[in-house]
Amino acid sequence: PVCGDGKTYSNICFARCAGAKRITDGPCKCPCPRIYKPVCGSDGVTYANRCLARCSGVKRATRGPCCRPCAVRCADIYDPVCADGVTYRNRCSTICLCPQPKSIVPGECRKVYVRAPDSVCGADGKQYYDKCRAMCAGVKVIPCPKKPPCICIKIYKPVCVKGKKEYANACLARCDGARAKHIVDGPCSRRPPSCVCTKIYKPVCVKGKKEYANACLARCDGVKAKYIVNGPCKKPPRTCVCTKIYKPVCIKGKKEYANACLARCDGAKGKYIVNGRCKKRPPICVCTKIYRPVCVKGKKEYANACLARCDGANPRDVVKGPCSKKPLCICPLIYKPVCGDKKTYSNACFARCAGAKRITNGPCLCACPRIYRPVCGSDGKTYGNLCLARCAGIKEVTEGPCCRPCAVRCANIYKPVCADGVTYRNRCMTVCLCPQPKSIVPGECRKDC
Repeated sequence: PVCGDGKTYSNICFARCAGAKRITDGPCKCPCPRIYKPVCGSDGVTYANRCLARCSGVKRATRGPCCRPCAVRCADIYDPVCADGVTYRNRCSTICLCPQPKSIVPGECRKVYVRAPDSVCGADGKQYYDKCRAMCAGVKVIPCPKKPPCICIKIYKPVCVKGKKEYANACLARCDGARAKHIVDGPCSRRPPSCVCTKIYKPVCVKGKKEYANACLARCDGVKAKYIVNGPCKKPPRTCVCTKIYKPVCIKGKKEYANACLARCDGAKGKYIVNGRCKKRPPICVCTKIYRPVCVKGKKEYANACLARCDGANPRDVVKGPCSKKPLCICPLIYKPVCGDKKTYSNACFARCAGAKRITNGPCLCACPRIYRPVCGSDGKTYGNLCLARCAGIKEVTEGPCCRPCAVRCANIYKPVCADGVTYRNRCMTVCLCPQPKSIVPGECRKDC
């Protein structure tokens, strides 16, 4: 350690870095008086006086020597007592740690800020707690200037300070240390008579902050009627405590949080929390309106290359110029069926236009079994079985033959029933259209996957 300009540093390097000019070996010496007023430092060491404790770097100290460690095991009950300015958990701990205290008072010690009786004045115009601190600061101690006596006339012109303390005149108020801005002419207003309210609990809230048991108590406290709102004050939201673990989650694909806890704290519901970061949206694509057609993979055409790239096309697949269109195919409306690549066309021209390679005269033969399981096609015709309906180009069918048209007029009421896999508006329409259904179930037919 070295002493630089009255301050102790770990070594000469730190002193030079701090800009110290006068550097001497060893720590700085702290001049303290030889008065024995023992104090106990926060480090558990007893010092002869407070000045020596400060010189040792101890910031907090209590009056009296440090007490010896307790050898007796006391109950862990918090019933505080104050002994010689120190708060102990209970009386047992007090007697154990300080066997001969000067005073024991129930309750915690009160923090009383008292001006030091031995305060001194320095030549720099400042007041110091004691002579020791002034000497440590390197300031010469001089007698404190005496305040001139306060002389006031005996005229009675009462004034009030801060609405609490009353003086015979303004001069006496100023002599007592009152500031001019706090002095108001006239005596202090008398307190209103005591307020009598019922004990009925009808809570009210004032300005969203203070709550009263009822409106009467609020008015008695000086609250204006316009600020009184019925009902208790809303409690502030509870403080949310989360860890700092980074496990990102995404809410509705928009907002991202460091972890799920932070998302819930912000009011996000559990069903909207998805693990992982939100996917960034692709940047908005801005292109000109210049028409320079390009073709992608010979299939899709764009007005220009920029629009193709915006649609995700690979630049290698973009070819300048429009896509080559197939020549317009014009065929006569003559019905002379042919079979092209297992598909029936009206004539050979239509087959060639469709790109059929193997063309034979006549419609394509459809090999179906001779089983009679009638189905009703979406064209209203009955087919012997499902295969025959498919051969006729029917995609949607229902089981059973097509029902005859209904000759009876039924009410236009929608109360659906399911008959043989077909949904009808009501029972009348069912009986009318299908007189002998195999089964009738109330409600629409279920579409089984």
